[in-house]
Amino acid sequence: MSNKPPILCNQADAGGHTLLELGPPGTFSRKAYPGAMFGCGFTGLEAEQDLTLMDTFSFIHGRHQVKFGGQAMQVRTITDSLSERNGNWSFLHDVVFDIDNPLSYPDRWSGGLTVPRYNEPAWSTGLFVQDSWTVRDDVTLNLGVRYEIDRSITIVNTFIDAKNARIVQLAGGDPPYHTQSADKNNIAPRFGIVWRPGSSNRMTVRGRQASSTT
Repeated sequence: MSNKPPILCNQADAGGHTLLELGPPGTFSRKAYPGAMFGCGFTGLEAEQDLTLMDTFSFIHGRHQVKFGGQAMQVRTITDSLSERNGNWSFLHDVVFDIDNPLSYPDRWSGGLTVPRYNEPAWSTGLFVQDSWTVRDDVTLNLGVRYEIDRSITIVNTFIDAKNARIVQLAGGDPPYHTQSADKNNIAPRFGIVWRPGSSNRMTVRGRQASSTT
């Protein structure tokens, strides 16, 4: 699956780093009026690509129907929005800047703290096994267990050291951010029972219990 909708500046037909290459910061601006907006607002790309690989196998052995399988998923986060994330100035009045005219001064600057350019994958995996065991003709037990590990939280680790270095340089103190670790204790057992009382098989009683530890 790929979801990559680019958002382009309608003045330059470009966004992200491409927009900056067409001119220095400040070349393209956004003008907002009641009911209309012109120029360049948020431009660039915030996208995601997913790749999923999965397979299952099953076989019957006596009174057992066994199924097992696995899944590997790659989530790729794609960001290229430097032209916006570097920050922008806002002006209250639509006039040409003049150092002698205070009405042409900006009233606000805003900037983002997120990563402006990023294209990296994170892998998550899962394995499972289950058994439908016909204990008697009228009783079936469904037993299984699933294990998963999600590594998507670890993608921030690439930026931790550089971010801490900038903060300590500006403000001093100890590094405020710490690396993240994937949860490796994510096990989900499963137990179920199916009972068909009587010989007509017109009624079925089912029970199930599933839990997980994280």
